[in-house]
Amino acid sequence: MHWTCNCGEVRLQVTQGDGARILCHCSAFRDFAERFGSGDTLEPAGGGDLFQTAPETKQITKGRDHLAWIKLTPKGPHRWHTTRCNTPMANTLETRAIPFATVLSHSIDDKEALGAIIARVNRKYAIGHFDGEAGNTGRVIRSFLWRAL
Repeated sequence: MHWTCNCGEVRLQVTQGDGARILCHCSAFRDFAERFGSGDTLEPAGGGDLFQTAPETKQITKGRDHLAWIKLTPKGPHRWHTTRCNTPMANTLETRAIPFATVLSHSIDDKEALGAIIARVNRKYAIGHFDGEAGNTGRVIRSFLWRAL
């Protein structure tokens, strides 16, 4: 699967592998998307479609020199974006001790290949009503811990 930015200058190969697809409703994620003009990629309740997995399942195949990161809060993750077209791309933790990366699924060419959305996290920050199951947040935590070990 491929992730490609809005202007086509950055491309990321994403190996399906072991991961969890979630919708995150936290205000920091929403701020990140809106800061870079990608608020339209959020679903109606303000959630972002994310694929959480290990960093080695991703490889930058084009445009490495067009990447930058910011931190919106002192303890928050590194939020990666492109510098050419300001497309939000991924989140990583500040420490390498916990191997964890989140790719923003809005620019993946075949989102369905990532699997079903297993949970909505940070639901209390949703900006609207959402239909359907909330999913299993415990499953997300277990899959994160399993990959981190």
